[in-house]
Amino acid sequence: MTQASIAGRLPSPLKHPLFDTRYQAVALEAGAALVTADEAYWHKAYPLGAITLLRAAA
Repeated sequence: MTQASIAGRLPSPLKHPLFDTRYQAVALEAGAALVTADEAYWHKAYPLGAITLLRAAA
């Protein structure tokens, strides 16, 4: 799956702008983790995987 197709699927269920979900799409594709300080986004995106809350990573 390409970054564009992954990112295109994320905003709708998350109700979050495409720009903010692009980094998570890259992380999903790369098998990496996005580290974010945005707790609101983290709560919505966590079930999809590839995301870690900054305070948990510190």
